[in-house]
Amino acid sequence: MAKTTATATTAPVDLEGGGSRDQIAASGSSSFIPDDTPSKAATPRRILEFEDRQPARRSFATKTWRKTEEKLPAPVTRWSRKALAWIKGPEPPVSHRIKPVFEPVQVYPARLVGRVPKPVRFCLFAAAFILWIVLFGVIISDFSLPTNLAGYGIIKNGRGGCGVISLIGERSSYGSENRNGISSVGFDSNFPLSFEFNTTASIVSASEKCRDPRWDLLILSTIFTALFGVFTSSPATFFAPIFVITFFQIAMASDPPSYSNYPSLASTTLGRFLPAAFVAALFYQFSVRRTLQNCKAHIEKTILWVGGCWVGALGNYTFEQIPIQRLTSHDINQQPGAVTALVIIVLILFAVVLYQAWCFRTEGRLPGMLGLYAILGTGLLICLGIPKLSLRIHHYILALLLLPGTSMQTRVSLLCSGLLVGLFINGIARWGFDPVLQTAAALRGDAELGSGIPSIIAAVSGSNITFTWDNILRGYEGVSVIVNDVERYRDVHAGSDGNFTWTRQASESPEYFRFGFINYLPFGSVSYSDFTRAGIWWPNGTWSDPAPGRTLY
Repeated sequence: MAKTTATATTAPVDLEGGGSRDQIAASGSSSFIPDDTPSKAATPRRILEFEDRQPARRSFATKTWRKTEEKLPAPVTRWSRKALAWIKGPEPPVSHRIKPVFEPVQVYPARLVGRVPKPVRFCLFAAAFILWIVLFGVIISDFSLPTNLAGYGIIKNGRGGCGVISLIGERSSYGSENRNGISSVGFDSNFPLSFEFNTTASIVSASEKCRDPRWDLLILSTIFTALFGVFTSSPATFFAPIFVITFFQIAMASDPPSYSNYPSLASTTLGRFLPAAFVAALFYQFSVRRTLQNCKAHIEKTILWVGGCWVGALGNYTFEQIPIQRLTSHDINQQPGAVTALVIIVLILFAVVLYQAWCFRTEGRLPGMLGLYAILGTGLLICLGIPKLSLRIHHYILALLLLPGTSMQTRVSLLCSGLLVGLFINGIARWGFDPVLQTAAALRGDAELGSGIPSIIAAVSGSNITFTWDNILRGYEGVSVIVNDVERYRDVHAGSDGNFTWTRQASESPEYFRFGFINYLPFGSVSYSDFTRAGIWWPNGTWSDPAPGRTLY
């Protein structure tokens, strides 16, 4: 049986407006509590908080519905009424609240802060946030870590570092090596520019003093988000700093977009943060606030919500082993193991959805939630039917679709809400607001075009080899020739004789040739078709035609 507590106790800290808080009925379990309807005089604030009001009951027995039932067989009418009654849930509805484990321990940090005056609490909150900004700005730098430095043993993979490379010009025969757990790919021909790592004792000794600061920044941000999680009880003062800290940590350190220097990265980050903050304010108001409102399990909230947020935000590390890059049928069919991974994910989501649906039913909110997702599903189906555009479910779209389903206070909702907010942050901070509907070219990215490729005839004459072609694919104007991964020739717009002659540069090594079509665009730009696989001109003068298939430029 549930029991209601009405005695006044020391309230946990609330940094929002208003110092008093409503007492939440505690049950013997962590699941749900029946809502006793108190008088308005006893609880004057409850009428202002829509999340604490009992869901409005709508009767399905309307005049139109009764007329419809008269036309249906009696068993259908009887079972439909039972189904609708079950969907509406119990009467009265039941509100879910988490009963903290060792509640005195979990609420102690917030109550400790709550003993100080409200202006002091505000100053402490602002000082903590400003301290994170200062430390983050001091630590961050524009250092990036080349993987090959770790392969050569100059730096340690766990902490990063720095090294020195030297330009040595043209070189032939790059051997394959396996050092420190990293394998390099060999290349048995020549290349016009090469670099080598300086491994002298003085350089290696100096490089040991360098380290990659991204882990320091992650530790710093994790500590501050945990502190905000434990010491705040207001949903707003909990959510706002954690969202800001996590966003800038991902966008500027853990998984930044491509950038040339840190000022450009800061500009990109700020440009994405403002609209992201606006969207975050909306889903906080309608979803996250319900999950966090009056939650006294501050340590559990920090572990589940903040921990889940970091797992989602660091998706480039936490989800790296899942062989699913994009939720498109083309990508899923091409990636090994993607179908199995997708099935497992769908089963987990199905179990979570069933549990959440049961909880919404007991709160009397299942009909409204089913209506919301019916509208969202209809919108997605309409998007699927738009010709020449493909539906792309990005990270942030997935989060926005699923967050309404976490708008209740259970431990599963805490974990899922934090995870989805983290996915939203990762998607926007790394990729921005990509459109939901994209063309096939945009979805393809840097994958193969599936276009035609040139048909080449080779003729060897001593140290020269001549390639000829007849037809140019429609939509293109010429042929591009790549020798040892360097573009050496572009066909002209008109008047070309349709051939290319190459003189051997090094007689002791093979040379690799690939061919593709080229199209000239306005303002000096060009576009390429797919390229052939490599044809090989061996040192003994023989020619091996390219194998069937395509490669990228």
